[in-house]
Amino acid sequence: NSLSRSLGGGLWRKRWFLLTENILVYYHHEMTDIWAKNDPPSGFIDLREATVRLSDHLNGFEIVNPERTWHLE
Repeated sequence: NSLSRSLGGGLWRKRWFLLTENILVYYHHEMTDIWAKNDPPSGFIDLREATVRLSDHLNGFEIVNPERTWHLE
């Protein structure tokens, strides 16, 4: 499944996520493309020191760690 990630200014981009241990890895492409191409992840979110909270957006939430805050829906 995919989630949308806020880029600020009301712009949202679709990302595909994979949870591995304490890391949430994300990709710009659907998972079927990733496995076929063996693409490296586009980025990751370290969940070891993160907290999750509801956001103001419908069905949205935020992942907050010492580095930054990710807005997802």
